Amino acid sequence: MRRSVLLTILALVVLDVFALVLFVRKGFPASGTARREGSAGARSASAAERLLTEQLQSERAARRSEQARADDQEAQLRQQLEATRQAAGAAEELVTRSRSMQHQAGRSVQWRKTGFPTATAPAPSAVPFPMPPPAPIVPAPPVAAAPPPPPEHEPAPVEVTTSETEPPLEECVANKPCRVKVFFATDRNLVARDKVPPRFQTLKYYFGGDRELKNLPAIGFTLGECLVTIPDTNYVKFSGKLDYKSGVYDPENSIFVEDDRLYSDEKEWLTSLNKRVDADKEQEAFVFIHGFNVTFIDAARRTAQIYYDLGFKGAPIFYSWPSGGNLWNYWADEASVEWSAGHLRNFLDFVAQRSHAKRIHIIAHSMGNRALIHALADLGNRNADASKAGCTVPPTKFQQVILAAPDLDTDLFLQLESAIKSVTTHVTLYASKRDRAVLASWILHRFNRLGFPSRRSAPPDIDAVDATAASTDFLGHSYYGQSVLWDIKLLFDKPDVDIAKRCTIAPLREQNAYYRFIAQTLGVAPGAIQRTLNFVFRNRKADVITSCPMPTPTTATGAGL
Repeated sequence: MRRSVLLTILALVVLDVFALVLFVRKGFPASGTARREGSAGARSASAAERLLTEQLQSERAARRSEQARADDQEAQLRQQLEATRQAAGAAEELVTRSRSMQHQAGRSVQWRKTGFPTATAPAPSAVPFPMPPPAPIVPAPPVAAAPPPPPEHEPAPVEVTTSETEPPLEECVANKPCRVKVFFATDRNLVARDKVPPRFQTLKYYFGGDRELKNLPAIGFTLGECLVTIPDTNYVKFSGKLDYKSGVYDPENSIFVEDDRLYSDEKEWLTSLNKRVDADKEQEAFVFIHGFNVTFIDAARRTAQIYYDLGFKGAPIFYSWPSGGNLWNYWADEASVEWSAGHLRNFLDFVAQRSHAKRIHIIAHSMGNRALIHALADLGNRNADASKAGCTVPPTKFQQVILAAPDLDTDLFLQLESAIKSVTTHVTLYASKRDRAVLASWILHRFNRLGFPSRRSAPPDIDAVDATAASTDFLGHSYYGQSVLWDIKLLFDKPDVDIAKRCTIAPLREQNAYYRFIAQTLGVAPGAIQRTLNFVFRNRKADVITSCPMPTPTTATGAGL
């Protein structure tokens, strides 16, 4: 029995071993197949990944190629657009020049019909603005590439032409068309041709609002001339207007800068200036120094307007320092006017010593007074030092110095006044209590400004005029170019007459007070509402000073091209 049990157990063990052997022999091959199949799957996945990577790289390369082609096409389109713009600019310039020539031809015919006076043509060496005779208007050519611009900073050579190509000398007469040649000096930057605004493309040269730092001549400033036209329609003397239609700048509706010219040699500029000075029996000249927020073009136009309204017979000159030409550049203009003070000093000394002018008047406005007082003070201190050293001091040629609406520290002026008085004959100050621009400067700088009448006494040793009653624009800052010119004209015409005897000035009410400019517009200065309407509609006419007769229009010599 026990033996049978053992045999049974042994048999079961043998069967188990046999079954295990069969299982192992069948199981291991199955596991190897799975491993082989897994390895094949991994290789397939790797191949698929490589394929996808290659496809992605090829797609990226295709996109880069398409982007490069698109960039090339965009560059070609930009080049075509720029060429089209240049061609359009060239066509516009041609049309503008043609219209200007047609306008000049029409005015020449009008002047010949009305018997406009002419004069003998000057010698060829003194011809200032050569210009070809008017040509018939031709249609603009097809769009073509624009001509290459002239060098950015290369001054124009002094051109010499024959008298056959020069228009006759013209004269400025009241209510008649006038062409005024104004002389200038500037330390502004010369703008490249492709950056000149479209409406000024007809000018040979255009000055911007930055300082000239690289190509400033050794003398310290650039010299030149501008030809400015005064329209024979719409113009009203003593109105102070430069444009008679809002946003319109053309010869019919604006005081218009028609041409300009630079001189590479100051001797040539002096020759032209002295010829103009010698044509005046008094041999006079005036220098205008503009203020803040004034472009070079507006400075030239304002100089011509002052010259025309004054009936001045001498040479009109303006010095243009680099004002930015907009309200947001106030602090930059403060720095630039200080930078220009030394250049202005050299220019005033240059004109005083080397020109034929026996009397030189100066009119400075607003911030331009800052450069002027430093320039005059430097000249005065230089003469004082020369006198102490036993050297000969040059005679004073600066006669009437006009400080109009000066944006200037009153205490600084009083500090420099003695040096200024040593090189000037007479100083007149115009200030106004309605000058909002100077009032804002007073608030900004905290100290009193010379252009706002002080509550204390007037500055000593000068004629201080309270021009609050003068008509002006909404800001009350531009009265110097309007009715106050009436008083300046009387001052220039009769410098020996005491200020209290001028019909534009009211008698003093108390000692050491400001003289008072007589009210206008039928004896009453315009109120705030009227000034606002005048500013909005821009239709201001010249006011009538009822207590003072209109100055007799005088003939002022102009100049042709």
